[in-house]
Amino acid sequence: MKHSTIPRRALGVAAITTLTAVAAAGCGGGTSSAGDAKTLTYWSMWNQPEPQAKVLQKAADEFEKSTGVHVNIKWVGRKVLTNVSANLNGGSLPDLTDQDAGELMATFGAADAATGLNDVCEATVTGESVKVCDVVPKTLVDRYQTKGGEPMMMPYELISSALWYNGAQLPDVAAKAPTTWSEWKALLDKEKAAGRPPLALDGSEGQYTSYWWTWAAVRHGGPGVALAAVSDKTGKAWDNPDLLAAAQDIESLAKGGYFTPSYNGSKWPAVQTGWANGENKTDFLLMGSWAPSETAPFGAKNPKPFQYRSMPFPQVDNGKGNNATELSLIGFAIPKKAKQPANAKKFIEFFLNKQQLSGISTTALNLTPRSDIEVPAQLADLKKQVAAAGPNVFKSDDGVNAQLPQFTTESYYPTVQKLLLGRLSATDFIQTMKSATIAYWKTQG
Repeated sequence: MKHSTIPRRALGVAAITTLTAVAAAGCGGGTSSAGDAKTLTYWSMWNQPEPQAKVLQKAADEFEKSTGVHVNIKWVGRKVLTNVSANLNGGSLPDLTDQDAGELMATFGAADAATGLNDVCEATVTGESVKVCDVVPKTLVDRYQTKGGEPMMMPYELISSALWYNGAQLPDVAAKAPTTWSEWKALLDKEKAAGRPPLALDGSEGQYTSYWWTWAAVRHGGPGVALAAVSDKTGKAWDNPDLLAAAQDIESLAKGGYFTPSYNGSKWPAVQTGWANGENKTDFLLMGSWAPSETAPFGAKNPKPFQYRSMPFPQVDNGKGNNATELSLIGFAIPKKAKQPANAKKFIEFFLNKQQLSGISTTALNLTPRSDIEVPAQLADLKKQVAAAGPNVFKSDDGVNAQLPQFTTESYYPTVQKLLLGRLSATDFIQTMKSATIAYWKTQG
């Protein structure tokens, strides 16, 4: 997505649609609902072939049958908030949109352009006798607020990441996964000696390489350590020894021959596909919770058909973030200038009904914020990982991309990529990031 927290990943299927300008979305959207209380305009982050889109379309059809309100959905794709942002100061806006919570905050936050959702939080879920924020944890909702202190988004899908592997290929890991860096490295050495380069990575993807750096940084320095470093205008936060230790761990992987030999020139999803179907004989893929649904067609072709299992990124000695896990939210937001905000709120309350929301689990094979919705079998390990972390969570890219998207694209991802590809030593990486951070803040006045 987005550049977005969900880059070009399908979060379910492999269809990636290139959108033409937002002219279609920008012109088509809000006008139809201007004077029609029976219409709701929704610009979605999903592409129409994706399973989430199918779940949402089904809900929209049932919402219309129930309320008489037609949901006019524009399947804009991952660039949806680019379209929204372009129209914030004039032009047509949707009544409802969705994306990663960090992206929503970056789009609406500074301009205070999102409608507060306190009333949605207190509303009764359609068809049930519970309030929305009785089933969607308030701890999630409160992470992203308007300037007035109200929730500015309502989550319907949870995103995390982990080290994915085939339980049929690694039965010993499935029985007892390594928990520490030294235990894990010993396993990697064993696999490498057996002729299996154990780590899969499409090195051309900046955000996918960033997963490795983010996890290592958080394990050593705790949640927020990377964001603190890029936010320090003096650059001194990069002198944190935890960041150097994290970079040294990544350097040891990059220069130790642990990644698939072709990873430094591969284009997504070449290595990821080879991991799933067994062609490149790799064991672990560090990826988001969409990995099983996205790779399932290829995993079925593996000589040992995939049994999707996952393990947390290994803990490190004296790590300040050893018990933390990534947790990102995908959810709805309503622009302040929406023409039909009441209908948008009704749709949110409708979609968060257990029967409607269950499709995110059963069809899209992803996690939901409702604890009473059964978790897909492929995500059972990941659900335990998220539950064990409790409130000790960090955002995608440790919050760097959501806070500083331009810096992320121009400096952060390219530098992290060089570290993962073995083109920068740990020491040079820290110095390069420090210099880039100082240079960036000088341009900000």
